[in-house]
Amino acid sequence: MLIVEAVWDHVAMLADELPFAQGDIITVLDATSNSGLWYGICHDRTGWFPASYVRMRNDETARPNIDSPIKDEDFPETVKYQRRRVIQELIETEKDYVKLLHDLVHGFLEQCKRRKEMFSEDRISKIFGNLLQIYTLHSKLLKELEASYDSNQPENSVIANAFLRN
Repeated sequence: MLIVEAVWDHVAMLADELPFAQGDIITVLDATSNSGLWYGICHDRTGWFPASYVRMRNDETARPNIDSPIKDEDFPETVKYQRRRVIQELIETEKDYVKLLHDLVHGFLEQCKRRKEMFSEDRISKIFGNLLQIYTLHSKLLKELEASYDSNQPENSVIANAFLRN
């Protein structure tokens, strides 16, 4: 984690922005965005804020300790709740998408392939493109997401590797 100090006030205009005043200390949770926005915590609120509104702290407490892992208690309940909901929504959406792809492949693509008098291979290719490959990829992704899912503590599920492998 990175600790920064607000150089200017930031008034949140959107619900997902982080408001803070000059001098506030912010814990940065995500500084990987190319848009110039970082995601952080300040006064038990989380949200996005412009990286240009803050500066790095120079004291010892501001340096991230690489040797000690981030503990569960380092995050407020609101962050854990948001992460839990995002992970659950992601897996549910992927399930719905794979079911839709399954229905398309088995309900339409396979039926069209059986009716050679109506659908040539070229026509099937133009209509369905790489649908079968997409279905295979997302089925594999869903299995890996479900395998990575911690049903006891969904907010602690480590799902990034499933995306990196696919």
